[in-house]
Amino acid sequence: SGKTLAYLAKQVNEEKKRYDAKTYFRMTADIDLGNLPWTAIGKYEDGTNANRLCFNGHFDGDGHCITGLNAVAPDSTATRIGLFGVMLTGSVRNLGIESGTVNVTTQVGGAIVAEVTYSGVVIQNCYNNATVRRISGDNNGGMMRIGGIVGVMNNANAVIADCVNYGKIDASVSGSNNGTGFGGICGFAQAGTLRNCYNLGQVNGGSCWAGGLVGLVTSANAKLESCASSGLVYTRFSASGETNTHCAGGYLVGRATAAPVMTDCVAYTVDYAAVGASFVEDGKTYYPAEKLLANGDAALVSGTVNPTDRLNPTPYENAPVMHYGAGVRLVKDSSGLRFLATVSKAALDAAEADKDEGTAVTVGTLVCPADLVAERSTFTHRALDLAGTLYQDVTAADGLSYDADGNATVRVALVGIDETNYTRAFAARTYIRYIKNGETVYLYADYVAADHARSIAAVAKAALADIRTERDEKYAFAVEGGYSPYNSAERAVLSGYLNAAN
Repeated sequence: SGKTLAYLAKQVNEEKKRYDAKTYFRMTADIDLGNLPWTAIGKYEDGTNANRLCFNGHFDGDGHCITGLNAVAPDSTATRIGLFGVMLTGSVRNLGIESGTVNVTTQVGGAIVAEVTYSGVVIQNCYNNATVRRISGDNNGGMMRIGGIVGVMNNANAVIADCVNYGKIDASVSGSNNGTGFGGICGFAQAGTLRNCYNLGQVNGGSCWAGGLVGLVTSANAKLESCASSGLVYTRFSASGETNTHCAGGYLVGRATAAPVMTDCVAYTVDYAAVGASFVEDGKTYYPAEKLLANGDAALVSGTVNPTDRLNPTPYENAPVMHYGAGVRLVKDSSGLRFLATVSKAALDAAEADKDEGTAVTVGTLVCPADLVAERSTFTHRALDLAGTLYQDVTAADGLSYDADGNATVRVALVGIDETNYTRAFAARTYIRYIKNGETVYLYADYVAADHARSIAAVAKAALADIRTERDEKYAFAVEGGYSPYNSAERAVLSGYLNAAN
């Protein structure tokens, strides 16, 4: 419960209990912190072992999440801000932060852990959907390090693995400082390893260094392995501008003074094309990242740029795959939106092999208004239930068809849409569900609103415009300008959607 978690914070921060590698904590349910002010578990770091307040045990979220996080520094005794503050040893695993804010007024902040500062700390299989933001305080213009997962990592044996950041990193009020770093995963990496980590959150670096993965790297003891970022990185100055002294953004890294060891890292830049060379946000002009590394010898950072695809952070190789967009279902008295997905034979076989004996594998699809699921992390059964969001869960018992290789196509339709919702986009996300060790496992398809959400009006408009100049077996119905795949009765239904929407 929230009360129990607060008690743990009190034991560390007031009773000065650090715990150790023999101490284990496990969450048994989701926790709502109610947006009440939260002081990090291990709130103080001044570089001296006698004074620091830190958590050194093992914390297992067991697949549960925290909502309503409102991390703050209540007074000068708290120098690290996040769910956890300082860790010297130990681990945090299998934990999600579903909603909230991390309000950083000091030097270091991170959603999961503010600072990993000694030997052997592991942060694994965690995600963040909270906003991590720099707010006005006593340190404006001073050195700051802020990250979506961890603020500072500075030990060679520390590991951040299999973590995803969806939340925005917002440093819009920060002053300029050459030692400052804001990153989607980690703000400042002096040593340690990032492995299989993904950033999908925007990084507003303000007047400081910003990177999709790491804001500032200062040592070859930092390693980035099989990581990727697709979140838009932007700052007040361009990486190629003459005024680029203490501020610019990089697709992956903001500033590097030494070469981190980077292998198989990718920057997905499809979202950069939409903003152009500069844009205005809250009355300020910003410049998006232009290259992998904003400041430093380009040879210091290695990686590839993918300008066409979107990042799919799903850690499961055998997740379903949604088809692009949506179609229209034209059936008498049962017309509406139609979504398609593919579930490979390999995915079905893997689920069958992994499930408990005597239980079944289910394939289904969540359908919900797209405006209620702005991020993929909020488009899950658990998140929808926590938020009290209305949705439809359609199992595919009768909606599966198989090809010759055993791959399944999932068809799900949303019918009976009210006229008031003809212009409202609806989203779909297919999943595989099964029981393993008595626990329910969900394997979700990736979800990107631009690709997997449509309104019936938009789909009807596209269908009416689908005309070819030459007739064939599919495009068999003559219309003005050519041939359509829809007969006159079907086109009347499509026109009805558009007319009502307008």
